[in-house]
Amino acid sequence: MTTKKKKILAWHFVKQDGTPANGKPVKARAGQIRRHSGKLELCSSGLHASKSPLDALGYAPGFIVCRVECSGKILEDNDKLVCSVREVLWIADSKTVVLKWARECALDVLHLWPSVPTVVRH
Repeated sequence: MTTKKKKILAWHFVKQDGTPANGKPVKARAGQIRRHSGKLELCSSGLHASKSPLDALGYAPGFIVCRVECSGKILEDNDKLVCSVREVLWIADSKTVVLKWARECALDVLHLWPSVPTVVRH
């Protein structure tokens, strides 16, 4: 884990109503800049994101994806980071794309399943 002072483009998912997984009532919107003044600690304190969209998807509380720029103090781990400043560059509903990708992944291993679920076939 490292502490850096630079800008990092990253990904952050929020719930369908735009609120983060931690339940705070701040809704994400393009152009929004959030600042965290307290201690940074992965998984518990600070503004979180991931450099990879697939890593971010692993923490997703919903399908709303934000492209963010993280700056200020930054702690990085293998699949996530926490920062003191996070700006939402743009925001989109990724549900259609994510579900299509998940079905395609399932179809890639179709030959390994004894019985294919209906949701994969359609």
